[in-house]
Amino acid sequence: MASIAGARRTQSSYPTFLASTNPSDLNISVFNAANGGGPGPTLTRKLSHLSGVRRVRAVEAPPILPLTKNGAPNLGVLSDLTIGGSVDGEFFDQDRLTIVQGRMANPNRSHEMVMDATAARLLDAHVGEVLPIGLYTNAQTISPDFGTPKVAPILRVRVNLVGIAVANNEVVEDDIDRTYGTVVMTPAYMREAISRSPTAADPVLYALQLDHGSRNVAPCGAGSH
Repeated sequence: MASIAGARRTQSSYPTFLASTNPSDLNISVFNAANGGGPGPTLTRKLSHLSGVRRVRAVEAPPILPLTKNGAPNLGVLSDLTIGGSVDGEFFDQDRLTIVQGRMANPNRSHEMVMDATAARLLDAHVGEVLPIGLYTNAQTISPDFGTPKVAPILRVRVNLVGIAVANNEVVEDDIDRTYGTVVMTPAYMREAISRSPTAADPVLYALQLDHGSRNVAPCGAGSH
């Protein structure tokens, strides 16, 4: 009986954790938005006007890269690392990150960030460390000299890593997903980044909360998505 009770508590722990993060009910990913493949920020408004949609948050990931000592972007982590954030509450209000070390970044400070453990491993970064971060335009990223100090970022800041975080979907990720790291910048930083490079900041993900929660979302394999 004790084993059964323990199993029940374990089974209910994830739903309890998920509910505490104010989770989204449905996520829509956009392929290749940074290179003109995405529909742009107008989709946020269109989605918010759909029947049954209560709230939409957008995630942007313009070309933001950690910089090496000589000022060049660290392209070695490009394929395994995503750096981005939101200006409308994603990660800070909706799908709130859970801090496992340090603290949450202040949304009003552009020089603070958090990341997951995989990103910290890829960058060999530790809580309290200050890392140089560069923002680029789409045109810069296709320049033959991109990846060298010849192509200077349009925005360079030194950002303090204040916390290691876990996303509400990271708890159930498989080993393949855990090979990719995520760095979350603050809304203050993202507002400045979008103002500097608006064409590079189309949303890459839309997080939706629905009027009836996830009850109207078909499970995987139960129809088209």
